[in-house]
Amino acid sequence: MHETYGLVAFRSRQQVLRMETQLKRKGITCSIISTPREIAVGCGLSIRFKPEDLSRVIAEYRDMDTSALIGFYMVDNNGQRQSLRPVSVGSGFSGPNPAGFGGVRSGMPDLGPAPERTTRGRP
Repeated sequence: MHETYGLVAFRSRQQVLRMETQLKRKGITCSIISTPREIAVGCGLSIRFKPEDLSRVIAEYRDMDTSALIGFYMVDNNGQRQSLRPVSVGSGFSGPNPAGFGGVRSGMPDLGPAPERTTRGRP
């Protein structure tokens, strides 16, 4: 079964719970899932959402006033292989780099897209 979904990862479980509450209040379907090991940083929990809700999820994140973000990702899973692609949220972003690579902040040069991360399927 092939599926694609959005993922937002935080360093803090408190921020994951706060974001989930905020998204559900706004009518955005989401769920808390284990963070994929490829991200390998943070509290171990992330929020999964529909790809078509990405811009709304980013807007809600911007309203949160938190610096615990690891990043936004698009996950493509075909049942045997999963790939994660960091998502850039644009030049107006004022938090940590949404791709989770270092503490890049707005106003600093764009280092280009991060490499795609892939894994073999897991049982």
